[in-house]
Amino acid sequence: MLFAACFSLAAAARGASINGTVTVAGSGVGGISVDVYIWDGESSFGILVASVLTAPDGTYAAPDLAAGNYRVGFRDNGGNYAPMFYDNAGDIQSATDLPLTTAQTASGINAALVTASSIGGTVTAADGTAPLESIAITAFRQVGSDWEFVGGQITDANGVYLITGLAAGSYRLEFNDSLGVYAGEFYNDKASLALADTVNVPVSTSVQNINASLVAASSISGTVTGPDGSPLSGMINVNALAYSGAQGAWITASAGSTDAAGNYTLTGLSAGTYRVQFVDYSGNYATEYYDDAADVDSATNVVVGAAAVTSGINAALSFAGYNTWATNYGLDPATNGAASADPDTDGFLNGSEYAFGTDPTFATPGLISSSYASNNLVMTYMEKLNGVSYTGQTNSDLRSGVWNDTVIAPVDDPDQAGVPTGYSRKILTSPGSGKLFYRLKASWN
Repeated sequence: MLFAACFSLAAAARGASINGTVTVAGSGVGGISVDVYIWDGESSFGILVASVLTAPDGTYAAPDLAAGNYRVGFRDNGGNYAPMFYDNAGDIQSATDLPLTTAQTASGINAALVTASSIGGTVTAADGTAPLESIAITAFRQVGSDWEFVGGQITDANGVYLITGLAAGSYRLEFNDSLGVYAGEFYNDKASLALADTVNVPVSTSVQNINASLVAASSISGTVTGPDGSPLSGMINVNALAYSGAQGAWITASAGSTDAAGNYTLTGLSAGTYRVQFVDYSGNYATEYYDDAADVDSATNVVVGAAAVTSGINAALSFAGYNTWATNYGLDPATNGAASADPDTDGFLNGSEYAFGTDPTFATPGLISSSYASNNLVMTYMEKLNGVSYTGQTNSDLRSGVWNDTVIAPVDDPDQAGVPTGYSRKILTSPGSGKLFYRLKASWN
């Protein structure tokens, strides 16, 4: 049977255009990028639909625009002139609307650029004299009630930085050591963007001496083990969370993972209060927070001093249960992800698919494959590595309803290709000895 679908494509009528001239000190300037944005009020940054360069005399034209409401920005890729938006606005949110109908031309959309402003300073160690190289400085400009990223720079060998290409406005700066040797901070010795001091930058001005002295970073360390006390090596992600009043949430301040011995160290921390999260993204172990809490709100605070090493923040993780498995497949444990549900209608309940490592959202032909070799029954299946117990059972007469546990133990299949994380493919061989029925029983709490 042939199915066909017909589509009608109607191209948006075009023909509107925007043109103008970009000048510096009254003279046209070439090579300036003119960016045209659709402005529908839904995106705080607009949608860029066209970008053209000014000609040597400063003129430009942006043709073939669909009808709509536009805002226009002007920027010098060399950073010599301050960016601006039409009409003499410092950001797109404050720009002037240009509503265009089909085939309408908006002329005289001009811009008079001024020399860009800059912010500079020196970053040193806590002694105020030793320069720190390769410290990242990030500038945020105030736009309404928000602080938006506008640029950044790295300190040189003398600890000096200069962020150029800035428009006049209010800025806040962040200082961060990507190596984690020194604790990050915001200007002026503040813990967050919301608390940072504001640097006011006038038109065409270089604001200097916005300096920072960074203290040695603090750290949090510990060991992560499984339920049996064995170290969980290289598989557990550990996050130090700091509370952000501006966001009203605990956000990641430092992240790491366990090493071969189950140890971890989180560096680059400032003095403050943290909560520590332990996550196994493979799904074998349940996420928890220090100290043995199920969520961040119930976690125990870890108070870290300046340039301090806070050790012994350990965790013993429990095995992830059925609900985590179901959720990882996009199922709701209360409805289609219940152990008694069968969302893929393959005849195998979710509980069985959990125990034998199959996908509950994709029809499975069978949980156990069987064959005969030298008059022996060979069964191949997958076992969960933790949290589920398996028992082989036999029955010589199904009418009796009596199943007896077998003492035959399965072995690992040498071929583990395609086995999902947290499972192992097993082979169970039962010698032929008359009429016997076999089954595998799986159970978990």
